[in-house]
Amino acid sequence: MRALRRFPLSRTRLITLVTAGTPAAGRRDRLLSIVMSYESVADESAFVLGSVVIGLLATAFGAGAPLSATGLLAPAFVVAFAFHRTAALPRHRAAAAGTEPAAVRSLLRLRIVILPLGMFLGGAFFGSTLTALTLFMRDRGLELSTGIV
Repeated sequence: MRALRRFPLSRTRLITLVTAGTPAAGRRDRLLSIVMSYESVADESAFVLGSVVIGLLATAFGAGAPLSATGLLAPAFVVAFAFHRTAALPRHRAAAAGTEPAAVRSLLRLRIVILPLGMFLGGAFFGSTLTALTLFMRDRGLELSTGIV
């Protein structure tokens, strides 16, 4: 029986591939910046275009069409991503050198803790905007069109 492997998410894989595959620090930083910029644009484009496609599917074929499409596509792509050859993590340099990983308290620095706070505030902003838009559309008798708007 094959041992279970860890399956890192896409950004983790990209960072691992760049840092493990690029020995020169200056070049690695530049390449990492380019790769993360590309990943951010691709992620946001998929988010925006995905919403449009979902809206169009729901409008053309009914509310169940997007759910059905997702039910077919998601498992195929999730499994393909999970078992892609980049899922195998290279041996960590610190583990190879015999050094200990960073302590948990080093993760509680303001520079790191502020990131989840920013995500929470962004979610609160967009959640409240969606709630207000839903109420606005309901008052006009168009509540079901909120997603498209």
